[in-house]
Amino acid sequence: MQRIPVGITSFIQAKNKDLLYIDKSKELLYLLQQYKFAFLSRPRQFGKTLLLDEIETLFSKGIDPFFKGTYIAGYNDDGSPRWDEPLYPVVNLDFSSCVNKSLDTFRQLFVAKLNLIASKLGLDKIHLKINIAQSFIEFSNKLVKKYPQGYVLLIDEYNTPLNHLIGDSKTFDKIRNDLHYLYANIKQSKISEHLRFMLVTGITHYEELCVPYFNLKDTTYDSNLATILGYTKEEILYYFKDYLKIAIEKLHHCKIEDLDNTIFKAYQDDLLKTLETYYGNYCFDEFGKITVFSPWSVNCFFKAADLQDKVHFNDYWYDAGGNRPELSHYLKHHFKDFLKIYQNQSHLSKFTIKHPRSIHEIDFRYILLQTGYLSLAKGSSLLNGGVLVTLPNLELRQALTRCC
Repeated sequence: MQRIPVGITSFIQAKNKDLLYIDKSKELLYLLQQYKFAFLSRPRQFGKTLLLDEIETLFSKGIDPFFKGTYIAGYNDDGSPRWDEPLYPVVNLDFSSCVNKSLDTFRQLFVAKLNLIASKLGLDKIHLKINIAQSFIEFSNKLVKKYPQGYVLLIDEYNTPLNHLIGDSKTFDKIRNDLHYLYANIKQSKISEHLRFMLVTGITHYEELCVPYFNLKDTTYDSNLATILGYTKEEILYYFKDYLKIAIEKLHHCKIEDLDNTIFKAYQDDLLKTLETYYGNYCFDEFGKITVFSPWSVNCFFKAADLQDKVHFNDYWYDAGGNRPELSHYLKHHFKDFLKIYQNQSHLSKFTIKHPRSIHEIDFRYILLQTGYLSLAKGSSLLNGGVLVTLPNLELRQALTRCC
């Protein structure tokens, strides 16, 4: 029985240790074929960092051996391989390591991150410039000179430096401007023409770092990518089948081999419904049809069920960072709005979701939607003028009360 990866963000490490791996390469192939400059938003602990590491592995090392047996390693109907691209150098920038309340220190941390990547790719040292955009231009020029085929740019937690500065408007504006210049320069042909693929991930989406302005296509609610992160019910049944049996035995004080198929299926269906009540019903489908479970919570649940004598449906997500600084800030000033949302579904316009406002004017419900506390209600389509948003599960309902 493969061990469950909790807190693993390295794709190669997960594969080398033969940890449980849910194959999402069909959705990944769609992302890489349909988009060149993409933005993807998901809540914390949904696997964004692991996804970026998987993309880095694919572009830098190819199919073999890490993707062996996955969908992307297969063949099309005409016999051609689904993936046969050449290798590219990959620049994987994680802005969560650049959080600071000083603009100078923020810039130093960014350049230090660039130099780690430069060293890995055999480039000369990058120097601290007037802003991070100029440092990145120097880095890109050196990279393209050595690798004329171009490169892949992955940016994780792009908005994290700003989220930690809510309430400090002076420093917020300074670092926002630096980030703005960075993305504006990446948009220019002197850099963008050398990019094979660019993906930016984050939680909240601010007008100050407007995704469409920088040629990034927002894929957050693309129905073909609704399951790229998170688990479907079918995936839980297939990949966690041994853990489902362990949980059933401990919940019902029985042995699986003593159960007939009818009773086993009834127990299994009941467990899946309970898991959905606690950890499911997240919807990232523009048509409002497809829902997923929180991967972090499901992983933690089954790992605990395997190791402990009793099965508990705990609040795993909140304790792993669910209390976000941007959320706490808004809860303090919108407690009445919180009570309304807690008790009922809420209506958001399509414009609010597709075109978020300035951080100083942003809709409180949009903050909850982006941070993962609210989700599109199943059956509510973004193709209409507006959608219903709701607290998707019991874990989030309980976690939101803890934020207050």
